[in-house]
Amino acid sequence: DVRKKSDLSDYSGELQVNSNVKITDRDNGSSGSDPATGQDTTFPVTASCVATASTSIGGNCSLSSSFNAVVPGTVVQGKRAIWGLGAVDVFDGGADGVASTGPNTLFARQGIFVP
Repeated sequence: DVRKKSDLSDYSGELQVNSNVKITDRDNGSSGSDPATGQDTTFPVTASCVATASTSIGGNCSLSSSFNAVVPGTVVQGKRAIWGLGAVDVFDGGADGVASTGPNTLFARQGIFVP
């Protein structure tokens, strides 16, 4: 149920989802088995949105991906890792509806709301 802020019609552009991650694993050094913690890394993925036939439901946005699809080799089979997941930010596609061009506006941020 994604809508345009200006008139609440269906949003049919793109959204960019940015997930912040810090990885500690045993896949480092010259041996490839040394433990280390990497820097914060952002994994941006783009979701496509389509208009719906209903006037009571906004646009429908979806994506299906994996960390390895965004950055190949991030998840290594057989190598233990600890992933620290940070905030997930969702940006709209701006005036042109394309996530790769700016300026884009923060649409949503994952978190916990405590009134």
